[in-house]
Amino acid sequence: MTEIWIILAGFGFFVLGLGHKLEQFKAIDERLCQVIYQRLNHPILKRLFQLLWPLGTTPFTIIALLFFTFLLILLGTGLSLIFIWVFAAIFERVIKVIINRQRPFQAFQGVENKQPRPPKDPSFPSGDAMRIWYVCMLFIFVLGPTWYSISIALITAALVSLGRIAMGVHYPLDVLAGSGLGLMAYGIWQFIYW
Repeated sequence: MTEIWIILAGFGFFVLGLGHKLEQFKAIDERLCQVIYQRLNHPILKRLFQLLWPLGTTPFTIIALLFFTFLLILLGTGLSLIFIWVFAAIFERVIKVIINRQRPFQAFQGVENKQPRPPKDPSFPSGDAMRIWYVCMLFIFVLGPTWYSISIALITAALVSLGRIAMGVHYPLDVLAGSGLGLMAYGIWQFIYW
């Protein structure tokens, strides 16, 4: 039953992220993006976010999924992790192409790309947030929902997601929608296979 709530929460986050299509929300999103970018513009935080940056990338996600797949193959559901992730990644890519939102560092003067590798695709939704939330939810599942697994996973996912805003590559609503996609993908996997 928990998986239904995770799916609904993820769907809600994704729909809220689409709020950037409304002028009032877009203005708030853009202003909040600039405020977060400026407030987190400290050399120590910049270094932290750059160190955490790989955790939201596709190569890290593939490695993590292969590891989790190996662990869960013994239970007969390992390959399903990859199947659900590929479906979510395709959905995320299609949405990016359809919406084609410009990234903050492209849209605003004074906002620079601070990521080690500049992104070439549109901004909405954040694929990095989707990937890290999916992997972190699987981390909680594999280790069991203990206070330390939940704490490590949620703090890591939140920092990686926040880092995308601080590095000038995403708006808050991009990250919210991407996080929602990651939660939905995990919830769907858990619903279908557990």
